[in-house]
Amino acid sequence: MSWDGPGRGERLLLLAPHPDDETLAAGALLQRTLAHGGRALVVLATDGDNNPWTQRLVERRIRIGPVDSARFGQRRRAEALAALAELGLSETDAVFLGLPDQAITDLVIAGDQAAAERLADVFRSWQATLLVLPSLYDLHPDHSALAVLTRLALERAAPGPAPQVLSYIVHKTRGMNVPPAADAPEVACLEPTAKEMAGKRRAILRHATQLTVHRRKFLAFAGRPEVFFRERGPDAGQGLHPVRRVRLENGTLRLDLELHPRLGAFGRPTLHLASGVPGPRHALSLALRWRRGRADVRDVVTEETAGQAALHGGRRGGTVEVPVGSLPDADRLFVKLERRFGFFDEGGWLELNGKRRGHT
Repeated sequence: MSWDGPGRGERLLLLAPHPDDETLAAGALLQRTLAHGGRALVVLATDGDNNPWTQRLVERRIRIGPVDSARFGQRRRAEALAALAELGLSETDAVFLGLPDQAITDLVIAGDQAAAERLADVFRSWQATLLVLPSLYDLHPDHSALAVLTRLALERAAPGPAPQVLSYIVHKTRGMNVPPAADAPEVACLEPTAKEMAGKRRAILRHATQLTVHRRKFLAFAGRPEVFFRERGPDAGQGLHPVRRVRLENGTLRLDLELHPRLGAFGRPTLHLASGVPGPRHALSLALRWRRGRADVRDVVTEETAGQAALHGGRRGGTVEVPVGSLPDADRLFVKLERRFGFFDEGGWLELNGKRRGHT
C-alpha cells in the first residue's frame, strides 16, 4: 500500500549490512524523515572490506591482503559518509559496528554475544520509534543474518517502547513470491519525489568503488519506489522462502522444501537450524544428500552428532524430517538454506515456532 513515510518528529533507526545498502534501500526514506521534522541514525554493520574482486578492479592489483582489505573498508566508510551527506545527514548520524564482512552468519551460528550487545546498546541509546532493517528473506547471507542478530539485540535491549518495524529486500529472485506493493496491506510503498530521486542518485554516485561493477544496477534504484515489509511474525515468510510448509507431528519437525538451483547459489544444499533465544546459541546443520535418504544432524559449534534426519526428495526439493529431540530446546527457531557454491543463499533465515508449538 502507498505510504507517505514517517510521521512528524519520528526517530528512524536504519540498519545497513554494508556501505551502499543504506542508500539503495532507503535513500528516499531518509530524506522524507528529515523533511517531516524527524531524525535518523544509520547503523552500518560492516565496512564492506571483504570485497576482493571489486577491489582488484578498482585498485588494479591482483593480491589482496589484510592491510589492503582494511584500507578498502576505510574507503567505503568514507563513501558512505559522503552518500549520507547528499541525503541530508552528518557524520554524527552514522554508527559503524565493524562486524566481519561476509561473515555475520558465522556470528549468528556461533552465538556471538558481543555483536548482539553492541546493537542492543544502540537501541537503548537511540530509542527509535521506527526501525528499518534487512529482511530475513534477503538472499545475501549478511543481510538475513543481520536480521536475526537484530532480533536477539532487541530482546536484550528491552524493556522499553517497541518501535514500529519495517524490513527491506535488496537481493531476491524472480521466483520469490513478493506481494504487489499496490495490493498488499503488509507492504509499505514509498514513492520518491523528483527531489528525493535526485538526492538518492547523487548519493549512489558517491559509492564510486561499487559503481565500477554495478553502475547500471545501482543507478536503477534511484527512480524506483522504496518497498518495505511490515513485520508480522513467523508466517511472514510464506512464499518468500524455500521452506514452504512446517509441521510438528508425532515428535518430528517436518519441513517441505521447494528448491531452485541458480547461478548465484548452486551445488549441494545445507539446512541450518538455530535457536531464537537470548544467551548461548544452539545451531545445527545437515547436508541434504537426498539419495541417501538420511542425514546426520550436527552441532555446528561442537561438530557432535545430535541425531539423524530423514530425507524424502530430490534436486527440486522434498521433505526433511528432524526428530524433536535433536532440536534446540527453544520456543523459536530460525531455519536457513545455503548452497555449497555461489555468493548468495538458496533461502535466508525463516523464523519458526520451536519444538513446543507447531507451525504451518
